[in-house]
Amino acid sequence: MQRIPKKFFTEKEYLEFERNSDTKHEFYKGEIFDLAGASYNHGIINFNITGILHKKLSKNCKAISSDLKVFIKSNTLFTYPDISIICDKTEFLDNKKDTITNPKVIFEILSPSTEDYDKNQKFELYKGLNSLEEYILIYQNEFKTESFFKSENWQKTGYEGLGADLKIKSLGLELRLKEIYDGIEIK
Repeated sequence: MQRIPKKFFTEKEYLEFERNSDTKHEFYKGEIFDLAGASYNHGIINFNITGILHKKLSKNCKAISSDLKVFIKSNTLFTYPDISIICDKTEFLDNKKDTITNPKVIFEILSPSTEDYDKNQKFELYKGLNSLEEYILIYQNEFKTESFFKSENWQKTGYEGLGADLKIKSLGLELRLKEIYDGIEIK
């Protein structure tokens, strides 16, 4: 991610900038960062997961694409998760309805350039969401997922191979890795 030059921005300045931008940016503690585009594998995996969730989620839950921002008030992060799941009432930052504050589950599809950030620093920032119950990492260059479920502590579970099923404990759902990776060739 590349930093946008300027000393520091307020949250209000960031939102005005972002709402008038043709590209996406993250915001954290006064700084604005460019977001890179996605790879072919990333796009296919995202489409597959969203389609599976559309069929499996109960009527009170919705899967939201990466076009909607998430705001974490406790640490000032504005970011675009690859997929967010919201259940019950959607809570928005303001009446623009382009920023949510209460995702229950967040998916990030890992890329080589963001893998370390998504697995470590970003996960720590996501923990600032009181509503978050599960954080799921999807690898795009191997048939592998990791899931972090909040109980007293965050419990990690991994799933590997096309015969495995990703269990989303907070929703009582299973997603077949074979379906998640449909159309993906990994060498």
